[in-house]
Amino acid sequence: MYNQKIIFNELECKQILSEFVGNDHIQYKIRYDGVFYEKGCSAISHHLKWNSDNQWIFDKIKNWTDDLNLGLKWKRNPPATFRKYKKGDFFLKHTDDLKGDYVRNKKGVRILTIGIQLNDTLDYSGGDFFIWDNDNKIYIDKVIGNCAFYTTNMPHEVTEITEGERNSLILFITDMDATFTKSII
Repeated sequence: MYNQKIIFNELECKQILSEFVGNDHIQYKIRYDGVFYEKGCSAISHHLKWNSDNQWIFDKIKNWTDDLNLGLKWKRNPPATFRKYKKGDFFLKHTDDLKGDYVRNKKGVRILTIGIQLNDTLDYSGGDFFIWDNDNKIYIDKVIGNCAFYTTNMPHEVTEITEGERNSLILFITDMDATFTKSII
């Protein structure tokens, strides 16, 4: 299951980006099929800390998911991570349905991912975002403010950035953040 819609305007996306101005970024290796790659995406070294100044971000996402009548019952704000892709960065086809250590560390089982496109496509080239619904490859629009959600078992990728910088905010919803009152798969 997936959906996408523009729910943030350009000014709101700039406001979200301002949450991360001045923070250090770390380059990390991407694990893919048990292999660590030297190239990958750059990500901020810490998660967004929810507070009264940025609660409106989650409220807009919650309103959107409520409007879709997914049967999603929120328990708390989910973890959110800023992603910055620079020239040469990419994220190979993968899924977000982590198990093992993630569950043992009581972070919950990921059930849904939400991504928000934070900057204009004029700021970068490449960086196309695709998800797979079975054998169907689906292009996720790169328009600023576009939000996409998909179940964590759906493969997805971000192609290599050929120029500029791509910024997004990713929310990983776990069974500790929300439950579904009806089947989503």
